[in-house]
Amino acid sequence: MATTIQVSEHVKKHLDQLKLQPRETYDEVIDRVLDDFEEISDDTKKRIVQAERDIAAGRIIPHARVKRELDL
Repeated sequence: MATTIQVSEHVKKHLDQLKLQPRETYDEVIDRVLDDFEEISDDTKKRIVQAERDIAAGRIIPHARVKRELDL
């Protein structure tokens, strides 16, 4: 069910700037922005912490090396 809402001109301009493509609807923009603010899972948080530890310990492969090895 669709609902009509009123937004200020300032908010409309901001929504226009957030569009990924000209034909993206305001509903799609708002939905995408709200998804960005959803809480990440505990598993994701643990993986982020582990990745930070790997980086700090030097357990990484530089982007340039990956490109070179993949002939990119």
